[in-house]
Amino acid sequence: MRSFENGVETSEIAARMAEGFRVNVENRIYAHLLKCGKHGATDQEIQVTLGIEGNTERPARRRLERDRRVRRTKRWRFTRAKRPAIVWVARVRKPSHQGGE
Repeated sequence: MRSFENGVETSEIAARMAEGFRVNVENRIYAHLLKCGKHGATDQEIQVTLGIEGNTERPARRRLERDRRVRRTKRWRFTRAKRPAIVWVARVRKPSHQGGE
């Protein structure tokens, strides 16, 4: 690996590692919501089940929402603090059927 001045090499390594971590967290959340099915999960339920801090889970779930992989429902459940929380569910993508076979 090349050596860079001013720690640039380590910054590049850190950026690559962070990207992998981000994708891993998003995939774990999406897989969990798929497993939950129509019951879905609140942010707090996701955090507790997957052992992910809220400051990591919420931005990842927002990216999944932005990418249309998850959606909010009109339902809510109470948190541990007795506050209402949105229930999230995974959007299941149907396989595209293209002609030819």
